[in-house]
Amino acid sequence: MAATRCLLNTTPASCDLALGSWPTPTALTTYLHHHIPLTAAMQLSVQQASEQGLTLQLPLAPNHNHQGTAFGGSLSTAATVAAWSYLSGRLAANRVRAVVVVARAEQRFLAPVAEDFVVHAIAPDESDWAEFWQRLQHKGRASLTLTAKIKPNEELALVFEGRFHVSVIE
Repeated sequence: MAATRCLLNTTPASCDLALGSWPTPTALTTYLHHHIPLTAAMQLSVQQASEQGLTLQLPLAPNHNHQGTAFGGSLSTAATVAAWSYLSGRLAANRVRAVVVVARAEQRFLAPVAEDFVVHAIAPDESDWAEFWQRLQHKGRASLTLTAKIKPNEELALVFEGRFHVSVIE
């Protein structure tokens, strides 16, 4: 059976999230697990989502490598999902139906992660958001660069920077 295709900010019966408000952490976690199955295998959960940023929690156990630390691919995936989820949630809160895709991503791995970890997607500067929002409203498409960080025990372990393309769905 083919998976139902559903966009984050649509409301068909097969989709849980609607326009006009931020998805709750539970709704967004459920959405991610259903539509991006890798997030379920990673046991990723959304802890907080708002205009100020987004936080994901992941256990080390399903995300470890042969050395007992977090696998770099898990760290990278978690950071990408955090930034994508932040942007998708903010668009939904602003009543925008859109396709959001990562176009470019760069990670800097600075320290090993040897415990359960949290990923923080950081809200963009208001001037960057305003420029993005104006372009999106005028042209129906725009790009925005977002940052996510992983800091176990307050030691910076990963910095992610991704450029996301957004196309409004009419």
